[in-house]
Amino acid sequence: MLVFPPAFKHRNFRLFWTANATSLIGSLAQDAARGWLVRSLTHDPFLVSAVAACTSLPVLLFTLYAGAVADRVDKRLGLMVTNSMALVLALVLWALTYWKVITVPQLALLSLLTGTVNAFDIPIRQSMNIEMVGREDLPNAIALNSTAFNGARVLGPAVGGALIKFVGTAGCFFVNALSFVPLVWNLRRMDLAYVPDPNKKAIGFADMSEGFRYVRAHPTLWPLVSLVAVSSVFSFSYSNLLPIFAKDVFLTDEGGYSAMLSSAGAGSLGAAGQLALSGRMGHKGRRLFGGAIGFCVAIAAFAFAPNLIVACGCLFAGGYCLLTFLTTANTLVQTTAPDELRGRVFSLYSLALIGTAPIGALWVGKAAQLLGTRVAVEMGVAMGLAWTIWTLVANPQLRNVD
Repeated sequence: MLVFPPAFKHRNFRLFWTANATSLIGSLAQDAARGWLVRSLTHDPFLVSAVAACTSLPVLLFTLYAGAVADRVDKRLGLMVTNSMALVLALVLWALTYWKVITVPQLALLSLLTGTVNAFDIPIRQSMNIEMVGREDLPNAIALNSTAFNGARVLGPAVGGALIKFVGTAGCFFVNALSFVPLVWNLRRMDLAYVPDPNKKAIGFADMSEGFRYVRAHPTLWPLVSLVAVSSVFSFSYSNLLPIFAKDVFLTDEGGYSAMLSSAGAGSLGAAGQLALSGRMGHKGRRLFGGAIGFCVAIAAFAFAPNLIVACGCLFAGGYCLLTFLTTANTLVQTTAPDELRGRVFSLYSLALIGTAPIGALWVGKAAQLLGTRVAVEMGVAMGLAWTIWTLVANPQLRNVD
């Protein structure tokens, strides 16, 4: 039975969600344009993957500290700062591209800076959900945020592809800069209460390690975070090679590249919409492993797709399964973590999901360079599938969680 999403009854969440959805479209348009731009600047698949890795590398380096920060700061104000910085970086990227002076090292540096902003933005953003909607409506808020993100994964690449075609990659970067304006404005309008804790001292190693100790000792969080980390390194790394698949494997243009990105996003959007409108999320263990295994099978089929149409169909199925897997994992992390550790616990989840991505980007880029693009992706999903099956068999407490 379909129900009205209960998270939307909270004014703060409505303000955040509507503006964030707009910002996400701009960010995903920029991601698409950046991938196309770096492929236009170099033919080396390793360099294409390395620039993609630069966006995630700061999450690997800073996310534990950022999680401790998220547990201490005024989250609304923190997000105003991170999104204002992202706006400035998008304008710099637009200017360098517009005046045709952009180089691969400059693109890598700006990707590193953007990734640093994201390393702090992610745990603050995720730990603010419960403050906006409360624990009861938290799973629905997570599902609605996933719907916004995956709607952007459909619209963002489509917008990006159209802008690349008609106004060039610089147009994508300028649109992304503008998309942060309503988000910063709506954050300013929100009325979340913030009460500083006078007993909290400066952030030290003990603060950062406390979240790790909690996750390491937890019977479901540890295998869950480990599964996400291994999947990120091996199974999810295929996405770094999509510009290579578009231009060199399927011999298509920016329209074909945009179609592949949008197909994956459309599959994810379908799954996110289903979860957002279905009310309570049950059978979480089965959803988690079903999504993870289904994703590996779909991407294995994509790796040897004979043409662009079949490839887009495989990516659609992969997107549906991936969203089911990650939304379930996200919900388990946020509903299991105690309030005082939520930022730090989620920073570990971010480390597993995003911080490990540079490792995946670098190995898959090198494998594509040595063995070919299709073989590299097939190797990755085979290793990811093997770890998923091992986790399924070895952890009945995660498999049976409801």
